[in-house]
Amino acid sequence: MSTKLVAGQAIAETSCAVHTVLKLDGVDVINTSYTRLLWRTQKIDDRWLISGLRGIYIRDTLAPCGPNQDLKIDEKKLAGFRESYRYLSYVLAAGGRPARDDLPGVDRPKAVEALRATERRWLEQV
Repeated sequence: MSTKLVAGQAIAETSCAVHTVLKLDGVDVINTSYTRLLWRTQKIDDRWLISGLRGIYIRDTLAPCGPNQDLKIDEKKLAGFRESYRYLSYVLAAGGRPARDDLPGVDRPKAVEALRATERRWLEQV
């Protein structure tokens, strides 16, 4: 974890793994999304409170929940999704829910830098 503090405001950066159980073609699957979280915190009345949370996707995995379950992945469809959260996008799309393509991820360094710049500006507006 890293933290930058400026007069009553701070940005803390932490690693995170989000585990989500979903269904893919009738099979219970677990998606693990690895991210970096940027926490905005502010000191208000001598208490540190969370005032914002942003995430940067790094990569994700997908596995069947049961050891004897078969998981069929269409590699051609999978290749159409962004690398930093491709399995989550694949499962969402298979369930009829469109996956967002605009989230910050390490596969889009300019988006990550723009997010970090926004957080720095927030920190410096004291």
